[in-house]
Amino acid sequence: MELKDLPELANAASPDQIVLAWIDRSPRVKLIDGVTVMPRDQAVALFNRISPNGSGLPLAVLFDGEGRPCATLQVRLRIERLAKFRAACSLQTPRS
Repeated sequence: MELKDLPELANAASPDQIVLAWIDRSPRVKLIDGVTVMPRDQAVALFNRISPNGSGLPLAVLFDGEGRPCATLQVRLRIERLAKFRAACSLQTPRS
């Protein structure tokens, strides 16, 4: 469902990058600024690392500036949820 909102999500997420990580088959996605597609093998490895117990999909993950996951969302990512999602990441305690 997020695919139809992808241009708006990418715009709202700017300057951050949206990375699509498909663990089954990748849909055909029109490339737009601010969005990249992760290779499937990397996406599967990421999913297994983030969700070792096989939590359900959809799954959105926000990473901090050092590439560590800092917030997850297991519902459809919508523009109106983006600010709260980002805030959840910024509220995390910095790791040393």
